[in-house]
Amino acid sequence: MKSPVSLCTGVTYDRSSIQRWLDNGHNTCPATMQVLQSKEFVPNRTLQRLIQIWSDSVRHRVDSTKSVLSKDQVLVAISELETRSENRFDSLAKIARFAQDSEENRDFLVRTECFVPVLVGFLDNVNGGVEFLEQVVTALDLVISKMEDREGLKKLILKRQSDGQKQSIDSLLLVLQQGSRGSKIASARVLKSVAVDAESKLLIAKRKV
Repeated sequence: MKSPVSLCTGVTYDRSSIQRWLDNGHNTCPATMQVLQSKEFVPNRTLQRLIQIWSDSVRHRVDSTKSVLSKDQVLVAISELETRSENRFDSLAKIARFAQDSEENRDFLVRTECFVPVLVGFLDNVNGGVEFLEQVVTALDLVISKMEDREGLKKLILKRQSDGQKQSIDSLLLVLQQGSRGSKIASARVLKSVAVDAESKLLIAKRKV
């Protein structure tokens, strides 16, 4: 039913269907068989809105399913990140959707050896602005719970760099301060995962100052 209309009897039909009924010479309501005092339609706006809401939700589910990459496509997307491709923002968004889809997908990403180092590399030195950093932090947050080597992650994020270069902690703190609500939460979780001992907590505290 695409265009619901009601007859004078109060019964609702699809416009095209009831129009055919009346065009065939009938002067009664198909459901009640009452003689119609009027053949005018009244649009059923409430039902039309409900149909639209349902239709939009179905379309969204179908689109979401189609947008999730296969594992082979994810490897291609990761290679695009490694080469700092112009499509890296789009690639990262697709990888994030892949990670959100299932635990199995998150396990796959963590087992892909270069994935986390590539993400941290973007935190070290990125020109994409806060919006891109938010994508990086969100992707990192999605897989961090699957990582067994938290010490390795800590070293990767807290490593010292030459003067003048942005450090990963700076980027995490930037997202924590200026990002959206969701990315702020993701950044806080990543920082919590890194702050596993007194030394790392001190380093993070110094960057906040």
